[in-house]
Amino acid sequence: MGIRSIENNDVAKKIILGALKNGRLSYSIILKGTASDTYFMAIQIAKALNCKNPEPDSCERCDSCLKIERNVHPDIILEEPEGSFIKISQIRRLIEIASLRPMIGRKRVFIIKEAEKMNEESGNAFLKTLEEPSPYSHFLLLTKNPEKILPTIRSRCLQIDIFSSSKSFIKKFVESGFNERDAIFFSIIFENDFELALSVDMEKILKRRETVFKIIRNIKEGDYLNALDSLLSEIERGKNVPRAEWNEDIDLFLRIILTIIEDLIKLKHDESTYFANIGLLDKMVDLKGRLKLENLLKLVERIDFLRKTLERNVNQSLFPYILFVELKEGLNDKGSD
Repeated sequence: MGIRSIENNDVAKKIILGALKNGRLSYSIILKGTASDTYFMAIQIAKALNCKNPEPDSCERCDSCLKIERNVHPDIILEEPEGSFIKISQIRRLIEIASLRPMIGRKRVFIIKEAEKMNEESGNAFLKTLEEPSPYSHFLLLTKNPEKILPTIRSRCLQIDIFSSSKSFIKKFVESGFNERDAIFFSIIFENDFELALSVDMEKILKRRETVFKIIRNIKEGDYLNALDSLLSEIERGKNVPRAEWNEDIDLFLRIILTIIEDLIKLKHDESTYFANIGLLDKMVDLKGRLKLENLLKLVERIDFLRKTLERNVNQSLFPYILFVELKEGLNDKGSD
């Protein structure tokens, strides 16, 4: 494929190809974007750095390019979190390898997935490597949230944003056997991260969306008991898993809520394009006339705020009640506009 083949990233391609051509590619780069898009870019960079016929992009035909494409090149090293964090033992192993010459290639490339999951201990250990970089090694830090990486690491890295394409996501999703309606919904809640979307149970997510709509409708109709019971069931079912997993699950639940609220806002504005929940449109049309646009807009802000509180370890037992109150205030308004 090569760097030039990547869609919707002209600025990123210009920066990387220009640096490769001049032999000045940074030894440490943060690639910001979805897991699948940043990993794909990292692999293309690794090929270009080790290609036997660089142009400066990879030729895609030499032994080095083919080995990297098949994930069997000994100088391309992938690291990712073990559990909830990237541990200091993992970083120490990388540091030891980075000091050595490449085995068969021109450059050794370390690809670190979810780099924001380096804790303070492992981050500080990694920082020492960036302060004294090896001329033979490049570190590619992949993340959706570079702001969570230690500032001292960020300041020593070149950050390049890798943008996703919803069209590309939907096309790949449909080619995998799913219908286009579901593909549009998943492209929005997973922010076009194809790899992440395929890692979940699609049917469970679609059933969860139905539950979310029932909660919204029950609240609007004053059936608060059933709405709260459903919220408690959805939010408390994962309390026995590690906190990081619970946060991710609840964040997904909130994103599903947001897609429905945002679709209702589009209906209130009489917009007719790009709904996330096409299969629910008939039900939402019946509901929209009883909702107040101003309240829906405020509800989007409040749910976004709740998503941020997850990172501050919001009380798990109180959270469903907080969410219920926010939904009740945003949906239960006697007026309409």
